[in-house]
Amino acid sequence: MKKKMFEELLGSVREGGAILRGRHKPSRRIVIHASGVRTIRERTSLSQVEFAQLIGVSEDTSELGAGPATPNWAGSRASEHH
Repeated sequence: MKKKMFEELLGSVREGGAILRGRHKPSRRIVIHASGVRTIRERTSLSQVEFAQLIGVSEDTSELGAGPATPNWAGSRASEHH
């Protein structure tokens, strides 16, 4: 790897670490809707459990990529506002 590319990659990794530790705010936020999550999971050929583990969410949350059903966390969030 060329030195310049390595330095850019290293800088990005350090920035990501600082964001995770709360020292910096992310410059942008990407929202992926349920249909997009399902498409991504299907393209990876991963099971719901494998996909959930890969992205660091609970297995129940991975139901988001299973189809039209509402994931548990969304239902509980909606009921909090009523």
